[in-house]
Order: sequence, then C-alpha cells, then structure tokens
Amino acid sequence: MSDFDVEFQEPSLAVATTRAPEPQDASEPTTPSPLRTPEAFEAYCAQVQSRLAQYAQQRANFLLAAHDRLTRLLATARAVEDNNLYNELLQYQMATKELLDALSQVTDGAALSSLPHTPKPYSLPSEQGNNNLFRERTDFSPRPFTSLARTEGRPTASPFAAARVPRHPTRPLIEIEAEAAQMREDLKVWKERFPLQKENGELNIPNIMRLRAMAFRMRKLEEEAGDTEVTEVTELRKEIQQLLEEAGDKEYCVAFDYDLEPRPLPNQWAELAERQEETARAQEAYEWWMAHNNQLTVSDLQPLAEAVAATQQKFNRMLFRVGARDPYQQILFDNLRAWARESQCYLFSLRPRVPMAELVDKASRLESAWEQARIPVEAATRRAAVVDNLVALVSDPNFGSDPEQDEARLHEALLRCQSIGVSALDQRLRDALAPWVSFLESDPRLREVLREASMEWDRRINSDYEEASLNSVQELSEEDLEAVRAETRGKRLTLIGGLPREENRRRIQEALELAEVNWPEMRPSTLLSHFEHDIQQTDIVALSLRYSRKEWRGVADICAREGKRFVLLPNGFGLADLVKALQSQPPQPVTTVRRRTSRTIADTE
Repeated sequence: MSDFDVEFQEPSLAVATTRAPEPQDASEPTTPSPLRTPEAFEAYCAQVQSRLAQYAQQRANFLLAAHDRLTRLLATARAVEDNNLYNELLQYQMATKELLDALSQVTDGAALSSLPHTPKPYSLPSEQGNNNLFRERTDFSPRPFTSLARTEGRPTASPFAAARVPRHPTRPLIEIEAEAAQMREDLKVWKERFPLQKENGELNIPNIMRLRAMAFRMRKLEEEAGDTEVTEVTELRKEIQQLLEEAGDKEYCVAFDYDLEPRPLPNQWAELAERQEETARAQEAYEWWMAHNNQLTVSDLQPLAEAVAATQQKFNRMLFRVGARDPYQQILFDNLRAWARESQCYLFSLRPRVPMAELVDKASRLESAWEQARIPVEAATRRAAVVDNLVALVSDPNFGSDPEQDEARLHEALLRCQSIGVSALDQRLRDALAPWVSFLESDPRLREVLREASMEWDRRINSDYEEASLNSVQELSEEDLEAVRAETRGKRLTLIGGLPREENRRRIQEALELAEVNWPEMRPSTLLSHFEHDIQQTDIVALSLRYSRKEWRGVADICAREGKRFVLLPNGFGLADLVKALQSQPPQPVTTVRRRTSRTIADTE
C-alpha cells in the first residue's frame, strides 16, 4: 500500500487499523473525564468536531482527486473507443459523485473551511506515443471541494460551494488575437469564395460545412484563451453566427454549444475542424455523383461511395468522442444508406465497429476515386458534344439543299461519333437521323445507324409525331399563293416521302385549290415500284428528301418519262416548302424518247 493510499483512506478504516493503545503506567497522570464540568465537555466536543472535520476534509480531497482522474480517463476511453472500459469508468465516476454529494450534506462546512488545504499531489503517468490529444496533466493542483450535483431546491450558501480555479491562457494572447483577426479577414470575402446559397435559393451544404469548420477553429481559440475574453475572438463568433443566420442555416451547431461536459480540448476542436472540412469535400463528391448518376454505373461509383462513407464515419467518430452531433453529417449518412439500398451496393465503411485505420485508408482515396469516376462522365460529355454538333448540322434550315455535299458532311459527323463511342441506340442520334435515312444508305460503315434510324422513322409513322419545322400557311403571302394556284388549280398532286398526316394533306389541298392530294403511307421498306401507278394517275409529283429513300429519287425519271410535273422538296414537306419548290423549280421538258426506250426494254424482258 502506497503512502497516498494510507493518507487518503476512509476515516473508519483508519480507526479500525490503528493499534490498540498500550496500558499506561499507574504513575502517569490520567486524562480528566470530559463529563466533570460543562467547560470540559464543550472543549471535548470541539476537539472531536475538529478531528471529524479533518477526516472529512481528507475524504473530500480524495474523492475530488478520484473524480478528476476518472473524468480524464473517461475521455481517453472514449478516444480509443473502448465501450466496456468507458461504461466501467462511468459507473465509478457516478459513485464518486454520489459520495461527494452525501458528504456535503452531513459535514460541518464551517469546520472544513478553517482547515488548511494541503493534500498530496496526484498525477497520472505520461502516455506513450506522440498523440497528446488526450494526455493528462502531470502536475495536479487540487481544487477546493465543490459539490458536483445539481443544486435545485438546495440552499445556495453551501459550505462546500467554492469558485472553480480560473482557466489561464495556454499560449500568448497576442497570437490568439492575431489568428482571430486573420479569420475575420477571411470572412469578409467568404460569400464570394464559398457561396452559402445556390442559385435556386437552397443551402450550399458543402460551404455551410466549411463555415462550421471555421466555427470549430473559433472555439479552439476560445479554449486556448481560457477565461480571458479576447475581443477579436468574440467578434469572430458573432460574424460567423450572422453569416449562418443570413444563409438560413437554423440547424444545431456544436461549435456554439457551451454545455458540453467535459469541455473539448483545443486539440479536439482543431481535429473537429479538419474532419468537418473533409466531410465538406465528401459532400461535394456526393452531390456531384448524384448529378451524374445516370451516366455512371454502380461499379464506377462504388470506390467513390466508399471514400465518402469513410470520411463521414471519421467525422461521426470524432463527434462521438466529444458527445456532440451534427445534422448535416447525419443527413449524408442517411443518403448513403438509401443509395446503397436502392443500388444494391454494400458499403463496408458503414459497417459497425469498422477499425479506424480502415476508415482512414478508405477516406484518403477520395480524390483519386473521384478522379476515376470523372473519366466516364467526361467521355459522356464529349459524346454529347459531338451529338450536339450533328443535331445542329441536320437542324440547319438549308441542310439538304445540296444533297451530295450535305450527305458527305453527315457521313463525316457520324464517323466522328462512332470514333468516340456514341452508340447507334442513342436516342438523340436516332431522332436526328430518322428524317435523313436516304443520306445513310450509300456507306456500309453506317449500317447500324441506318437500321436504328429506319426503325425510328417507322415508329413515327405509327404514332402521332409531328415535325416541328413544318411551315404553316400564315408564313406565306397571298401573292405567292395566287401565283402558284394558276399552276395547281384543279390538278391532282402526289406527295412521296415525309410523314403523311390528314391535317397537312387537307391544308395543302385547300390552299392550292387542288382537285386531289394523294399522300400514300410509305415505310423504309417500300420500293419505288409501289407508287409508280399513282404517278401515272396524277399531274404533279413532289418528292421530299426527308423521310425518304435514295431509291425513290428515281421518281424524277418516271415523271420525265410520263410527262408529269416534278418538284423536289429538300428541306421539308409543308405547304411553304411546296410553294417555294413550285416557284423555284421550272417544269422539265418531256423526254418521249426515253419513254419509248424504257418500254422497249420492258417489252423485251
């Protein structure tokens, strides 16, 4: 048993272990009885009270030292995440607190306050390693005995209530003030560097997290200053709170919670700031992958999701150490669990009791995993840009005016799409090429694209799809219409190509005063011979290059042979396109010789 244990053993134990007094010699004077006179009894009682007060003071000092040490050990047990040891120490701490409360109720405070306070210093051995985050003080200065229990309903004047020992600054105040001043300068341009709201008015969560990290550093400065109030630190706290209020952040912030017990150390506030900033970066990565989730597969996202989850768990572990919480990291945790459940992707970092070393390793891969996830997104962006160029090409109102040149330009754009991996199943590509199937038939390298574009064309025939580029009758002047009616009035018109629609057919017939408008339904598989009889029964034939086949361009030869009026519609098949073609394309002369030659060949066959 050490000298310390002997000095601070319980009074009852000390009495029980004292040796019995040896019998005194009869010649020695005996102590007079305290009951002989009232004065002797009062003196005896005063002596007993003094001895009891001395025992109580020793007991109180021992319990205070024990409670102080248990509190520091609790912080260490929480840091190493030993739950069993933490619970055991917590029970002893609570028992020590109850003993102190009981002692404060039964002890004469006046007698205790008159005794000197000189207990033996009490300290812990220094810990091994460089981590001084939870290192205990090697020099312990006992505090006056103060009740640790709540004082509701008790007299305020307690003999054991004494002011706590002031907390002195742990580093020069001039350094603390200079650091706070620099942080205040950073806050002046904070909104420009890190906007706290998005364009739609929502909170920018990553930048809110970064501002909270600065609040953690502000608390670090406050703890380093002790009980000394530094004006720069106080103003810094007000400015941070004002920025959060202006942004609309009304969630709980642990940096402004001054009721934490035990109070986090400055090193803990610094570590909280670092992990908060890491979580802000992880939040940015999460929001990025949510914005590009449709461009990424689960296998592409799994490494990034593991790194984000590990970073969130690191911050959560630190919050657990100081007994605090953060609403935004909890939301990130819930979102990660929801994504993992919906994507059927198991995130190992979210497992309970994951070793901290594993979390640190996975969290350190955040940037590399994010960079790896950007590769397919950047490739998809390049593919989208190439498709945009192709869509812009075929959407040009003049595209198709020069069929040979425009066909070569379209082939070049499509081959560029194939070189960077644009799939023929791409819906935008199908939509853009469906009207221009006739431009794709000559190049065997475009076989897959031709098949998909033909399928899209066939699908549009069976649907109520309408071409948005069709011109309406309001775009034509009455003079233009009257000039064309002289040629079309009472005639029969056959439209080949395009998407036959009854409303458009009727509008053309009424505007040009035609006797009949024949617009047969023709699919990509329709042959030229299918509508040769219709051409013989009509007066005017209009061929649209949109939704047409290259074979159908032989209609021009049939019209020349049969003596029919032929017009080519290169850009569309609306009323305005037809009127413009009739005005700009004069009638071709009839080649009767070619007609007889064709019939001779047919008769020979």
